[in-house]
Amino acid sequence: MDPAISFAILPDLKYSKLVMEMANQTGHETLIHVPMEPISYPHNDPGPNAIYVHLSENEIRKRMEKFIADFPLCAGMNNHMGSLVTSDPKVMKIVLDVVKEHNMYFVDSKTSQSSIAYSLAQKMMIPTTENKLFLDTPNMDVVTLKSKLRQLEYLQKKYNSGTHALKGINLKVEQGEFLILLGLSGSGKSTLLRCLNRLIEPTSGEIIFFDADVTKANPNNLRKIRRQIGMVFQQFNLIKNLSVLTNVLTGKLGYKSLISSIFIRAEKEDVALAEANLKRVGLLEFKDKKVKNLSGGQQQRVAIARALMQNPKLILADEPVASLDPATADSVMRYLGELNKNDGISVICSLHFLSLARKYGKENQN
Repeated sequence: MDPAISFAILPDLKYSKLVMEMANQTGHETLIHVPMEPISYPHNDPGPNAIYVHLSENEIRKRMEKFIADFPLCAGMNNHMGSLVTSDPKVMKIVLDVVKEHNMYFVDSKTSQSSIAYSLAQKMMIPTTENKLFLDTPNMDVVTLKSKLRQLEYLQKKYNSGTHALKGINLKVEQGEFLILLGLSGSGKSTLLRCLNRLIEPTSGEIIFFDADVTKANPNNLRKIRRQIGMVFQQFNLIKNLSVLTNVLTGKLGYKSLISSIFIRAEKEDVALAEANLKRVGLLEFKDKKVKNLSGGQQQRVAIARALMQNPKLILADEPVASLDPATADSVMRYLGELNKNDGISVICSLHFLSLARKYGKENQN
């Protein structure tokens, strides 16, 4: 059995919940195998909560939410048999909206060539893959749902000056990994990180983020991709004359309209989230202070809290401790390590301190 994804479970069977719990106890993740059917099902009873094409949006959402509530251990969803529902864009959009809202994976069992589920999930930036097998078996050796979080193929960056900063970089990063980029100043670490979210445009190559091609993304899709990628800079990149709280709230600007962005209008729930993130990095009591009055280590922790506002799947940390003393540097790295371990956020961090690379690269692989 695949060590990551073991079973796709039909939710209305008598022992489904027990099987999911047992799988979880043995270190295996599971999917909900969602029955999606036409109005009548000629071969079998798909259960009382199947997703039918004639149902209203409210009813479909209600049934999807019930699956998730009944199976809180599930890692994602898999459509049942590529039926007529998966060729109905309206119904699949409702189903996938719920999947996305709960940050789940989606696998399209594409037994029907008319299925649009996989392509629609890709467009919606949902971690997805497809296969041509039924998944209600303990055999997933053909498809691994936990697709590579980031995959670089032959990435090149050559500046106009003639400097060839990146030469044919190939790299795969697993979800939940803490990856250290170790090298001297000028070795291309920052260029690589900034190419990942296209703050710097690569000269050639391919960057894949949850099945989305970053290098080919149009401005609108690139903005959606960047929402999922937090970034922590060496020089903090904070607005020094604004308060700590306001700086953290800027992490939500990627989700706001132009007018809201200009005036940094914050909703109550955003303020509550910002305060919660400041508490995580030990700075809640400083929320009303201007950033310029904080120490370097405190400012970097503000930057981490700002990145958390995006609810990122990945944090890129570009020499985050280069300007800090050793004790403060260790403290900042510890916060990044905790986010990786406790929240499952992948971290790619560039360093030139070998001791920190050994400590945090090793600790977060265990």
